[in-house]
Amino acid sequence: MSRDDIWQQLQAIVTADPHIRALGLEGSLSNPISVADERSDIDATVFVDVMARFSPEWFDQFGPVIIVQSFMDTSLFHESGTAWQVELMRLQNGVRLDLKIAPVADITEYLASDSLNQLVLNKDGELGRPSSERDFITNEPSETEFNETLNEFYWQAGNISKGLKRKQLIYANEMFNQHLRPEMLRVLAWQISRQSDWEINLGFEYKYLGAYIALSDLQMLNATYVQDSISHTHHSLYVALKLMGRLARTFAGQQNWQLPVFVARVEQELGVAASETDENKL
Repeated sequence: MSRDDIWQQLQAIVTADPHIRALGLEGSLSNPISVADERSDIDATVFVDVMARFSPEWFDQFGPVIIVQSFMDTSLFHESGTAWQVELMRLQNGVRLDLKIAPVADITEYLASDSLNQLVLNKDGELGRPSSERDFITNEPSETEFNETLNEFYWQAGNISKGLKRKQLIYANEMFNQHLRPEMLRVLAWQISRQSDWEINLGFEYKYLGAYIALSDLQMLNATYVQDSISHTHHSLYVALKLMGRLARTFAGQQNWQLPVFVARVEQELGVAASETDENKL
């Protein structure tokens, strides 16, 4: 069955079962702006009148499962403390079905917790407000938030440089990808969102960023992912520092903010000041 077939089947099952009172849809299929493709997951929540764990056989209705993650969650889209049954399934036909079983009492919290959550069927009342991207728009940072982001980036740059000098490639790459890169992506997102009047959704883990970023910035960003040797990660760090330095100065100037003094100090320390082209200090 295709994804659309499974979605239609789920709606038919919900309609026929008297204990299922409502069906919610989340994620990309609920987004009125994004265009779904054949790889888009079905993220849905079934609301029941009495909570009882659904058996594995109930989920077999959707076809053979390749792999499943099954657990009980007490805080997903709600704060009531009631445990929801969560079944994350990858079906044999390649369709990903993420299905939650929840009590009808949690519908109000479900709708309030995420602007993309919506009811597509409610046997006991209205569907409520339509979905929107409101909760996923990149917000304009404060000057304090901007400075803290830069501080973390330039602090971690020193840790990565130290790891590279010690020939600790795994350590350097983990520090780069877990701590430095998120700060660089955050500033990139701010720069792009500012140009769009802070009305843009760049997606989970910035998956839509490539559609908006300037080509020169994208080329530099892509170059920072080459990390299979000490010399390559060394160069990736150099490029990241160059890119961040330009982004930070541009954004601070646009916001009429003073760039923190530590930016120039770290650049001088690591050999990436505007007047320098020597990577050997890193």
